Amino acid sequence: MLMIVRAESKLGASCLLPALFAASLASCRPAEPAERRVEDLEEVLAAVPDSAMRERWREAQEAGRLPPLDSLRVPTNPIGTRTAATVDTTRQAPPSVQIPQGAVADARAAVTPAITDYEGPAILEEVGAASMTLRLTDTTAAGAATQPRMEIHYTLPTGARLAQLPASAPVSLTFHESVESGSQRRIIAVTEERAAVLMRVSDGNRTPYARTFRGAQLSVRQNAPGADSISTVTITYAGRALTMRPGERQRTRDARGEVEIFLESSYYTPEERVQLAEGDPYHVRFMVYRLAPTSPQGD
Repeated sequence: MLMIVRAESKLGASCLLPALFAASLASCRPAEPAERRVEDLEEVLAAVPDSAMRERWREAQEAGRLPPLDSLRVPTNPIGTRTAATVDTTRQAPPSVQIPQGAVADARAAVTPAITDYEGPAILEEVGAASMTLRLTDTTAAGAATQPRMEIHYTLPTGARLAQLPASAPVSLTFHESVESGSQRRIIAVTEERAAVLMRVSDGNRTPYARTFRGAQLSVRQNAPGADSISTVTITYAGRALTMRPGERQRTRDARGEVEIFLESSYYTPEERVQLAEGDPYHVRFMVYRLAPTSPQGD
């Protein structure tokens, strides 16, 4: 009977030892570090490898749609140990002309055969309510053996209608598509004798954005944010300078009629953070379009 009691005692001890050992280890385990909260949006963007998603974060911040930054946790993966992203700078033609759902204003183009740069004459072959087709007549500028055809689909802000040109009308076209510094850059500019027909610009730089579009009597200059932290853009068209805030629409005139300019966004990085930016530290998006004449009834 005594042997049985001892055996049970040994068995009980053997069962208790692992539990006691685990409790001892738990008491020696270091405390978990406190979560650090976000102080600046760049702390979040540094952990976002997708350039398009970074742009959406920035746009949401500009529009005031983000929650308070201090309610977000700083990503736990240290920035210094992350593998540098490999950016494909190969210029590629857009895979689709489909306008993103919910876009206020946009234009997309696809070219057959595919090219990514063109500046030269074109013939307007077809014109629809939300699309147009052009034939690019300068094969040297296109770098193609045959004359490429471009299909442009577009959408304009509510209430705006594009003036319709007749089929076979000669126009000029500037087209550029690329991914540079991790940011998508797109320029589609259809003009008629230096008067804008339809322009879509989403372009950026490593310095505050400034550019002159020779074929459209248009120049753009991005301005540093003021006390309200908003970066305005001064767009000069047909000799008239308009200083605009993101989301604003303004109208002006050229020799062929009324033109509307819509500034979609202006992203301006403080100088001290430029080196941390993985995409364009300065980027603007805007559209210029010739308006259809309105009848006395407002049709």
